[in-house]
Amino acid sequence: MQNPNHELTDAARKKFSKFRELSSKHGEKQACETLLERFFELQKQRMVPLLAKPTLAKEFRLAPPLSFNAIGMKMDVVDISSENEDTALEIRKILPTPYRKYRKYGFETPFHVLCEMDIEASRRAFPRK
Repeated sequence: MQNPNHELTDAARKKFSKFRELSSKHGEKQACETLLERFFELQKQRMVPLLAKPTLAKEFRLAPPLSFNAIGMKMDVVDISSENEDTALEIRKILPTPYRKYRKYGFETPFHVLCEMDIEASRRAFPRK
């Protein structure tokens, strides 16, 4: 198995690079749409096993801490479920080292490329009924 830090570094590099390339050609909005077309299915595959468990927050907390520690990620999970909806809030307190290279790709902050796209991919993968 590949080192999680190398996997994340490679994934971050590819995502930033592809987003920059697409943004230069088509603008940021179209770059987001293009990346999301492929990404939301992957997000669905990643999330389905977690959704089958008793609570989403509990599963997020059980994610392998060694993997997160290896990439420099520190996070908290808060259960914000209601009576009708199982919901968790993932709070990333420290940006993993590989994601800190965003300035190399010309971004002021990495959050619209990382966090906002993850959230939108989840929303598309699991639309509210």
